[in-house]
Amino acid sequence: MPSARVLLLGDAIRVSYHDRVAQIVLPDGLTVVGPAASTGNSRACREGAEAWVAEYQPDVACFSCGPHAAEDSHALDGQGRSGGSVAEPVSLPEYEEDLLRITEALRRRCGRQTVFVTMTPVLPERFAASHPGPGGSDLARSLNRSIAQYNELAIVLMGQLNVMVTRLCHEIGPRADECFGPDGVLLTPEGVERAAQAVANGVYAVL
Repeated sequence: MPSARVLLLGDAIRVSYHDRVAQIVLPDGLTVVGPAASTGNSRACREGAEAWVAEYQPDVACFSCGPHAAEDSHALDGQGRSGGSVAEPVSLPEYEEDLLRITEALRRRCGRQTVFVTMTPVLPERFAASHPGPGGSDLARSLNRSIAQYNELAIVLMGQLNVMVTRLCHEIGPRADECFGPDGVLLTPEGVERAAQAVANGVYAVL
């Protein structure tokens, strides 16, 4: 597809690999577009999806969102609650509904050329060491349990909807020491490269 526009949506993890994906696919005539800032958690992504589609007019859409945005991870408590400092994480039923509505909005424009990208885990040791208060280890374990649970729901749902899934959790997890930065959440250059290659492969798979 010559001159296709690829819309990327997602939180700070997506922001970190956005430009590298653009570099990878440019030689094949694909232009990557999307908001410069994080698109937040699933609720925020759902609320903005139609406007972003209208603004960027994509041919391909690739989105990632979780119950909380990656950049908000350290602001949550041991039970995964925000305490009002950042957007409150969404429940599993709410997450499923958000994913359905986001997918509908993207598919109205892009059809089968829609890709979902799973959430990445956190690296517990680094997360705990950089956490601003007590309980960092407990929160890291709680987050990874939650991320795995929400990813599982998303993968099953996308299978039912016949939506391509890029399992970024599987790409990053086995090489977590190399891929996660000092906060245990955001990606190193190595992590960005692995994520960008995986996302680009997902895009190519639906063309």
